[in-house]
Amino acid sequence: MALSRCRCAFFTVLQARSLSVCGVKGTKRPSFDRPLPPKSPPTAYLRFVKENLHKLPSELAPKEKIKTIAVQWKSLAEEDKARYVSEYEAAKEEYKKDLDEFLQNVDEEYVKAYEKFKKKKQYYKGIMQSKRKGEYVKRKMSAYLVFTSENFKEIYANQPEDSDSIQKLANTSKELGARWKAMDQADKEAFQEKAEKINEERNNTQVDAKLNEALKKSKNAAAKKEKVETEATMKVNDETKAVETKPGGDSGEAVANEMSAANIPDKDASAN
Repeated sequence: MALSRCRCAFFTVLQARSLSVCGVKGTKRPSFDRPLPPKSPPTAYLRFVKENLHKLPSELAPKEKIKTIAVQWKSLAEEDKARYVSEYEAAKEEYKKDLDEFLQNVDEEYVKAYEKFKKKKQYYKGIMQSKRKGEYVKRKMSAYLVFTSENFKEIYANQPEDSDSIQKLANTSKELGARWKAMDQADKEAFQEKAEKINEERNNTQVDAKLNEALKKSKNAAAKKEKVETEATMKVNDETKAVETKPGGDSGEAVANEMSAANIPDKDASAN
């Protein structure tokens, strides 16, 4: 029963990868200190993409590359697709064997630990996406946080080696608090000035990022508008050229013929 529940839990996370950086809550990449489930093999289409994507012209935009490779896959002959399908089926059978072997050593404790790791990973992913979009706002620094960041490593390193990590963190936190309370007001004000300077730099950086994003959008809008106007001008020129080259003599005769067909009086004729 427990094995069945473990199997169901892991079928939703089979794409998990091994992460090497030590993870703590924040912007550091989380890690899992236990073996991860085997990775499912790429499908036949993904194998085709991996083999042929680099052959496309480098000047193409990513979206254009995706569209082009999809068209190539659809137009690929069935006998050529069969090679990618057979490779996928063989890898799939091997993957099933590895998964069954892996699940034999999975228990309830492992499932709980992995669920905790997955939440940390989702938190990290959200932070990184916000940073890329320029929406991530770091926590404002206080005088005490600046003091902690400057003294934490030193105090933590001096803790007894026979203590576990939780006990070391607790003792470090207590000592940091005691040092802060015993500190003179003048020293505290110095840390406050550092905190204000850091907050100002962070704020300026975020404002610059938003301005750059707005400038980029305005440039893209201007380029799009210019492209539309150019295409409209070219279309008008093509239509004018087509009218001038219609049969019926030179361009003046062609225009006169069109005017007479539309019952438009000639100004020179009416003047006479």
